[in-house]
Amino acid sequence: MTNFHPERIAAWRKTAGEVDDPIDDEARELLDAALAVERELRDRTAKAVSETALLRRATRSIAATDGAAWAEAHPNAERLTLLGLSSLSAPHTDLVNALLTATPVEVHVHFRAGTGEYLRRRVPDLLAVDDPGTVALSEAEALSGTEASE
Repeated sequence: MTNFHPERIAAWRKTAGEVDDPIDDEARELLDAALAVERELRDRTAKAVSETALLRRATRSIAATDGAAWAEAHPNAERLTLLGLSSLSAPHTDLVNALLTATPVEVHVHFRAGTGEYLRRRVPDLLAVDDPGTVALSEAEALSGTEASE
């Protein structure tokens, strides 16, 4: 849900602090557990530990090379289409953000009927995260909203 991005982690913590007990504690515990698992996995290997990590690396590569990494990997791609979505995950949102910012690739997202209208309204806010692909995984970084390198 956060893609381990500092802004999203900070928003999660802020929102968790605004809800009633015991939901606030449970929300913080879920976030802390996810951060701890990702941190432990990353400490054990330099390889991407999940699809999320692969998407995050691709996102950072596209952004860091101003789209050249995408053009090299997919020289004939003119369009990326995501179909049948009932939600748009943070990793996919960040990838879409990087593609829209750094490449001429058209991105088409097709949501399911039940959630589509709500998600369409949310897309601008979802894309408003600075530095897509950035991660904050140390406990101090997660609490402060700063970032770590992967």
